[in-house]
Amino acid sequence: MLQSRYLSLLAAGCFLCGCSDDSGADGSVNGPTGMGDTSSGTTTATTTGAAGTTTATTGGGSPAVTGTSSNGGTVTHGSGSGGAGTVDTANTSTGGSLAAGGTSSDGGTSTQSTTGQAGTGGTGNVTPRTECPAAPPATQKAPATDRSLAVSKEDYAAMLTQETPFEGTRGQLPWHSYTPAQAGENPDERFPLLVVLHGGYGREVTDGNILVDVAQYLLGSQNGLLTEANRSGFPTYIVFPHCRVEEGCAFGSNEWASAGGAHYQVGDQPSVAGGTALELVEHVIETRSVDPSRVYLTGNSMGGGGTWEFASRRPELFAAVLPVSGHPPALEFLTPIAQAKLPVWAFGGENDSTNPYADTVEAIDTIASADGCSWLTTYTATGHDDALWSSPYLEPELWSWLFAQSNSSAPR
Repeated sequence: MLQSRYLSLLAAGCFLCGCSDDSGADGSVNGPTGMGDTSSGTTTATTTGAAGTTTATTGGGSPAVTGTSSNGGTVTHGSGSGGAGTVDTANTSTGGSLAAGGTSSDGGTSTQSTTGQAGTGGTGNVTPRTECPAAPPATQKAPATDRSLAVSKEDYAAMLTQETPFEGTRGQLPWHSYTPAQAGENPDERFPLLVVLHGGYGREVTDGNILVDVAQYLLGSQNGLLTEANRSGFPTYIVFPHCRVEEGCAFGSNEWASAGGAHYQVGDQPSVAGGTALELVEHVIETRSVDPSRVYLTGNSMGGGGTWEFASRRPELFAAVLPVSGHPPALEFLTPIAQAKLPVWAFGGENDSTNPYADTVEAIDTIASADGCSWLTTYTATGHDDALWSSPYLEPELWSWLFAQSNSSAPR
């Protein structure tokens, strides 16, 4: 069921696999190569619907930085201006027929056709997002100065569960989880899910998915989700997959993204680690009391690059994403994000040359100019370091904005 669900939804992200050679030129695209099924059959990849041109309106943008922001001016509420943007579409917008096919994992071919909501096995209506939410307080500012932990690593680690490694269709992934106490107290209630992708350093450290990079600040800082106040105010499931060097996690070939480096090409299928992480997300949604319309994603550096790709590959799965200093993919792979009006609040360090800050500016501006929903907070005099990993999760309004986002088009 998990593989079938993954397959049927993959077609909804038609553009992400490079299936358009000249995006926006003639309003047409070719169907993508699908993930495939383990059954044999004839591959089909057919999508229907008319293409159209949209004119960019106020929907977000990056704060101005001299010589890098095409919008100009300081944008304190994500209202950057942009020119007209052509957005191709080749799939029906509401309850439409989606088809995907591809080479199966056992060497055969597969056919998958779904009408309406993917993964339900029946017919239903999918309501796409049609407008951007209220903008977050994205602006240019100094980084946070107090990075001390209100909840120690030892204490917050004790609140997490080290799960049995998840077995996906192509690989295995260790992971930790946090279950809000309210889920046990209110078994009929559904709660948000936040997925956290660690950076490259986390590959090298035992339990690096929970002890280093952004996790320590997301969980234990003065604004961390596991402080007593936030456990009460923002009860949420949290999932920390772990891409480990010992198990083949490698930059460029098997990281969270399907490739690495600036302006990388999103592959026809995810990396083993990335694909397994996406399957893990679906597994958690299916087996825990998760509200599927409130699934969120964040990560730093390598995890930021994975956040960009997961958003491009599966925009319907997430209600909002928070990439932190990750390489964005090539600009054409941002089209599904803009089309889905997936809210993106990105964070970058002005002096980050490891994953160049200018690339994040360009990505945010590209989405905004295509009538998408994107905003950027810039930390001045900040590089690719702990000042950048901590500051987003110390934003006073981060959690109230994030958990207010909901995705009515989420698969159920």
